Formats: sequence, structure tokens, C-alpha cells
Amino acid sequence: RKFKMARSGIKVPDEIINVYSTKVQIKPTLGGLLFKLNDDNTEVMIEEELAIGTTVDDVKAKLPENEPRYIVLDVSYDKGSGQKNSKIVFILWNPDSAAIKKKMLYASTKDALRKKLDAIASEFQASDLSDISAEEMAAKLK
Repeated sequence: RKFKMARSGIKVPDEIINVYSTKVQIKPTLGGLLFKLNDDNTEVMIEEELAIGTTVDDVKAKLPENEPRYIVLDVSYDKGSGQKNSKIVFILWNPDSAAIKKKMLYASTKDALRKKLDAIASEFQASDLSDISAEEMAAKLK
């Protein structure tokens, strides 16, 4: 019987990075992606493709209460003087109510996923929905 360490045992498949690169980053046809670990915790997978225009509040409504997720989202914000801009953010949703093992798996896999995603303007971690705020993101992105 083989035992896998979380850091080395969970793969980030090239296919999901290609979806991010082509559909979110380079020629956006999506507003973001919701990622999760597959059922046997061996690799990161795309759970949902988010439409262009998906807001931070839309994402919050999709997050499971007791399960971690990774999110990349193109966040629109006001630069000041009425100018709109958007940047891609990375969010680790790791709720306090999640099982300890899941929380550890997601935390230890975050860097492996994050390092493969280009053009991320900022990174956020949240353990409670109140930690995810469009206003805070906009302030950090300006």
C-alpha cells in the first residue's frame, strides 16, 4: 500500500491550465473558473465555468458551506474618476466548517495550482463568506 503526501500527491492537469489560459486570460470567453479536488483527492478539476460578468457575490452564492474551493475570477472595479478596469484574482475558499483533512489538502495544494496560473493580479484567502468582499478586492487591485 502506497501513501501519498498531499503536496506531491495532488496533480494540477495541463488541461485545466489551458482552459484558464485560453478562456479566461488571453481571449476571455469566461469570467472565471471554480476548481475543486476530484473525489479521490488525486487532482484539481474544474467544477464550473463562470460566465463573463460573474460578480463576487455570484461566486459567494455558489460556494459550498463546508467544502473548500479555488476560484479564479475576473473582477471589475472602478479605478476612480469613473474609469472601469478588471483584473484576475485567485481565491482560496477554505471554510472553518470544512473537515480538517480537506482544509489541509486544499491549503497544501494551493501553491501548485496558483503557480501555474499566469496574470493573477492578487490572491485572497477566505474562511468565512464575510471574508470575500468586492469592495476589499477593488481596494487591493487599485
